[in-house]
Amino acid sequence: MIRYGDLLVNDGLSKFGFGGHKSHDEIMLDSYNVVTIYSKELSKFNDFFEPHNIQFVEELVTAWKTFSKTSSGISGIYESNGKTVYDLPRELAEWGIYLAETRTE
Repeated sequence: MIRYGDLLVNDGLSKFGFGGHKSHDEIMLDSYNVVTIYSKELSKFNDFFEPHNIQFVEELVTAWKTFSKTSSGISGIYESNGKTVYDLPRELAEWGIYLAETRTE
């Protein structure tokens, strides 16, 4: 996250996550920056939310709820320091990161 966090978060359509082998906890950042945490003990993540400006909401409003037949939205590629998310698999190959799938519409 230190090296590529700006790119991953601001791309908006990227999905990534982190998991713990011992705790079996997972933190996922999904499309449109929806954060999902899987844990048997969610309260242990309370100190994570405030520094990352993540607030709990009862009913989540995502980009999908703002689309309509007359306003279908647009997407573009985000660039940070001359890089895009498509550069990451090559740059992180030594960590075992690879491109699993690319979708086009």
